Formats: sequence, structure tokens, C-alpha cells
Amino acid sequence: MSFGDSNDRNIINDYCAKPEPHPPRHEIDSIRACWHANLTMTWQPLVGIHPTGPYWQGIQGSPPQRLQHGLIAQLRTFQSPPDFITFSSNLWDLWGWGNHKPEILTNNQVEAAALQEWAEHMSALMTQIEVNVPAETMLIYRTGAPGSWGQCPNKDGTPIANYVGVTLHHMLQLNMAAREVLERHPRWHLMDLELLLADFKCPQEYLRDFVHVDAYVAWNILNIYLNMLQTFWENHGEPPWRR
Repeated sequence: MSFGDSNDRNIINDYCAKPEPHPPRHEIDSIRACWHANLTMTWQPLVGIHPTGPYWQGIQGSPPQRLQHGLIAQLRTFQSPPDFITFSSNLWDLWGWGNHKPEILTNNQVEAAALQEWAEHMSALMTQIEVNVPAETMLIYRTGAPGSWGQCPNKDGTPIANYVGVTLHHMLQLNMAAREVLERHPRWHLMDLELLLADFKCPQEYLRDFVHVDAYVAWNILNIYLNMLQTFWENHGEPPWRR
């Protein structure tokens, strides 16, 4: 189960070859599900981690509410907790700052107070997930993909306009802050997207647009998730709902 951004949505779309409905559905009481082979994936868009928004396209419900409703929908639909949960929010939050509080993003730096507040909200949401799922559910935090906000040309050679004041450096700062938060949450495991993408010379080499990773990267992310889960089960045993 994923509480994340549109990169997580694309992982489901790519795996199940399901196009995104238009307009996108982001109801607080529903989760997006995909069944294929012996794998079931679900997605509830988190829309950022700030308790009072602003939220993308007027999405309703605060992040804590969306987390709670998503977990309830998971149990209602599948009659069991998720085997693992992935969580990521950087893309939502950078969008919110860039469009509504651009003063937070200046000179390639996230304002220190805003970054500290972001880390506190992230920690609170991670705690909320921890206390609402069994210990047998694996918890994974995924860092954000460094986007191409003006650093590289589009694949057709045309330049990319700066995206609401956001730069690659802002994403890297959030990733660094997230790693520090994870040190206080030993139950969480890190899927560091920066390591997966380290050998690329330019973000546009691994992006399908200027913020979303390409399909082959999405497949690699999913493969890493499943390998992490397999290792988790080898160390802790499969959860009781799978026995």
C-alpha cells in the first residue's frame, strides 16, 4: 500500500497498464487498487504533509485524515492489513510551497524554519502509520526523485521552464531532512531513490516529464520494494494473515 505522490501512482499504472482516469480521482474514502499476477497494489494520494494544506487541486481531507481513511479502506476492501506500506511526500510539498509560499524557496534553499516544520509533520505522520498497522507490516519511506526544473532540456531538445520556483536542490534538501527523521523511527526502512539514480548524468535521462520517473525506473522501484519485503520476511517471518 502506498501513501505517496504521482510517482507512486505511475508505478501502479505502469505495472497494471492502466491509464490514469481523467479527471484523477482523489476521494478521501477511496483507494486506487491494481491486481496483476499475484501482486495487489493500492494507492492513496497523500497530497502533502502539512495539516492545513494547501492541497493540490482542492483535494479534501488533511494528511492525517487521508492516512486514516486509506487504512480503513484497505481493511474494508481486502480484509487484512497491507504487507508493506510506502510513504513519500516531497513532490506534493514542493508543489505547495512553490505555488502558495514561494518565499520559502529562495537561492536553492528551503527556509530553515519551514524545513524544520516539515520534518516534524513528517515524523508525526510516520508515527500515525506505526500505531495503526501491525508490527508485521513493513514500513518503507521513499525519498523523492530529483526533478529537472530547468537544469536539462526536454527529450525533444526544448528547454524546460522553471517549475514554480522549485529546483533540484530543494528536493535534495527534503531528502536529507527525511533521512534524519528516519533515524528517530527505527521501524521504518529507507528506499533511497538518489542511490538508484546516481549514475545518470542529467535528471531528464530518468524522467518521463520534469518530475515523474520513467517507466523503467518505476519498475526498478517496485522490484526494490519487493526485494526489501522478501528480506523483511526472511528476517521476521511472514505476517499471520498470509499463513
